[in-house]
Amino acid sequence: DNFDSVIDAADDYLANYTIGTPMLPKAGTVLVKIQSVAKVYVLGESGELRWITSEALAISLYGSAWADYVIDVPVTAWSHFTIGEDIDATSDITVDSSLLQTRTALNSK
Repeated sequence: DNFDSVIDAADDYLANYTIGTPMLPKAGTVLVKIQSVAKVYVLGESGELRWITSEALAISLYGSAWADYVIDVPVTAWSHFTIGEDIDATSDITVDSSLLQTRTALNSK
C-alpha cells in the first residue's frame, strides 16, 4: 500500500552481496527466446530448451496467440540452460495450457 518499509541502501552496502544464479522460468509456463535470435523454445521439465521448428507448429501447440507466451531471456542467463531435442511435430510434446502465462500477465505482477 505504501513505501514505509523501504530501506535506502548505499552502493557500498550492496557491493557486499554476491550475484546468484538467475531465476529461470518454470517449465511449461512460457516460451523463451533471446532478443537477438528468432528461434523460440519450450522449456522442458529438466531445464532443457527445445526449439519449436516452425510457426505453424507453434500455432498447432499453443494457438494463434502463441507469441503472447514468448518472453525474452537475457543472453547472460542463456548459459544456464541446456539444449534438448527439437520439437518437429505436435506428438513431440504435451502442452498443459492451464500452466501458460502471457508476457503481459507476467509483466503486470
